[in-house]
Amino acid sequence: MTKQSYGQLSVERTHIKQQKNKNLLEMRKKQLKKNLKKRKKAANYIR
Repeated sequence: MTKQSYGQLSVERTHIKQQKNKNLLEMRKKQLKKNLKKRKKAANYIR
């Protein structure tokens, strides 16, 4: 492989890693929102 193709591979890999991280963050965000809603409901029942 030439130097240029190595560069492209690393760029693609970093892009893929960034996409995975972004997806993970989105999933965590959704879970946090769900958990907060559940907590609020539970807190209302206790009162």
